Amino acid sequence: MGSYPPIDTRRSRAQELRDTHHSIVTARQNTAVRTLEKKWEIGDESLAHEQGQETFCAHLAEMSKRTGIPTLDEKPTVWQTNWVFPKIESGTMLTENGDRLWLRVTLEDLTGQTSVTMNEKIALSLSGRANKDEFLQAVEDGDPIFPSIVSAKVVRKLKTTTRDEATEAQCFVNNNVVEISPQDMDKPRTATCLTLIGMLRASATLSDAILPASLSMMLPSKLYPLLVQYPVSDIPPQSCRKIWVLIKATKKSKCTEQPPFQVTTDDVEDVLDAAERETASEKTKKPYKMISMCNKNNRASLMLTPSHGKHVYAVAIITGIHGDTLFAENVEALQRDEKDQLAQAIRQEMTIAIRLLEHTISGKTTSWNDATSPMVARKCRVLGKSPTGPELDGLQINTYKKARIE
Repeated sequence: MGSYPPIDTRRSRAQELRDTHHSIVTARQNTAVRTLEKKWEIGDESLAHEQGQETFCAHLAEMSKRTGIPTLDEKPTVWQTNWVFPKIESGTMLTENGDRLWLRVTLEDLTGQTSVTMNEKIALSLSGRANKDEFLQAVEDGDPIFPSIVSAKVVRKLKTTTRDEATEAQCFVNNNVVEISPQDMDKPRTATCLTLIGMLRASATLSDAILPASLSMMLPSKLYPLLVQYPVSDIPPQSCRKIWVLIKATKKSKCTEQPPFQVTTDDVEDVLDAAERETASEKTKKPYKMISMCNKNNRASLMLTPSHGKHVYAVAIITGIHGDTLFAENVEALQRDEKDQLAQAIRQEMTIAIRLLEHTISGKTTSWNDATSPMVARKCRVLGKSPTGPELDGLQINTYKKARIE
């Protein structure tokens, strides 16, 4: 088993953005349908009041091109994806005349990632910034712009350009966010999301996904950014780009005073692993060190500051591991009353991830038609909430036979 390279050789943030951009461009070049390059938002907000059909990022990515399904392509459709992680893509963030924000944002979940557009009104509302200049300054400073986990309603539109003698008609697809909010921790997924797995057009590899895990499930790799070993004996380790975890910190974070700036938090502990130890009456714990690269302006946003003997709980986005050292891209502190809700949510996400891996191992694929495309998915009545259905069981780690890692 390989180890993660030292921090001074880790892939830079800029390189990660370039890699992401390259993968998106490559995906678009593999289809005759292009993403709309001109800013295009007219009429989208009129659909914001409509209920969105439940979906995953992998489905939206498949729908970034013409599907050939009339119910999907002939008119605008509205989609809702919950428990997703937003990330602003590099490049221009303004309209053509420069007077307003117009963003391209990557949404990531446990099925993969997709690219959407976002106008100024929605971007300012989600970020809490007052205006365009304040928003752009926050981006330049490296401050967290959006909440770590959101729910988004997306309108998908197709537009075909007029064909003339000199040019061939082209079809453009735009997935535009019309409503978005921080994910409500009181709105866990229901079992309805499991039906979406059977609507995947191809087996999900999850290599581009952000997977839920506990720290004890994480493995380093020479070939992939990260590996996750879920505690199921017949499922091999799964590669992914990032892992999101629920942690607690008992010591205050520290930051270097000179560049390269980095925030270090010692004795970080996994919340789910700690709960399992308590159940098993096993008091030993494995502490981790967590490191985040930062700059002089944004370091405070990555620091955890427990006081008076109280823990601080946080969501952390992990991009690498080296021994007992974690490398975190983002850290967002939680309110104490959110910890138990989020612990249940991450267990539910693990249940979905295992079902996705079982689907991948089976080799099943689905050819979309009017009866099997995501158009048959149920609609979400409220932003952030899955369609009404049975409660989704969360993974009970200590009830599974743990796989033996060679």
